[in-house]
Amino acid sequence: MAEGVRRSNLGFMLAIAYLAVFAVAECLMLYDLAFHTAQSEFSGLGIIVVGLPWSLLLTPVASAVGYVGWYSRFAGTPLVYGLLASGTVLPGVLLNAGIAYWVGRVIGRTAGRAPRKAKLRIRVEKVTRKALFLESYGCV
Repeated sequence: MAEGVRRSNLGFMLAIAYLAVFAVAECLMLYDLAFHTAQSEFSGLGIIVVGLPWSLLLTPVASAVGYVGWYSRFAGTPLVYGLLASGTVLPGVLLNAGIAYWVGRVIGRTAGRAPRKAKLRIRVEKVTRKALFLESYGCV
């Protein structure tokens, strides 16, 4: 890690939690596609909801580029189709994870500033009191 770059623990935890929710939705989708293929029309809805709002904005872009047509042509089974289809939502999910990290970093900064100033003020007051005490008895 670079010397000037600080990592936010709260932001890291929020981003990992968000990616874990996506992983659970992905596993549920793949389970439905593998074992309940007759009723798997809405199995990808979970990852679309997790990737909102970017999944709704980036899916037409992937379709226009030709990615959706490519995996529709080459996916032989519903499971492979689902794996390739989740690739259209993945950029939005990564963007949301970055936003979650940024929000955690901002919250960590604002929450971490107030106690430091209070502790610093208390230390300055203690040092000032000690200096006044020592001056009053002629020790300094």
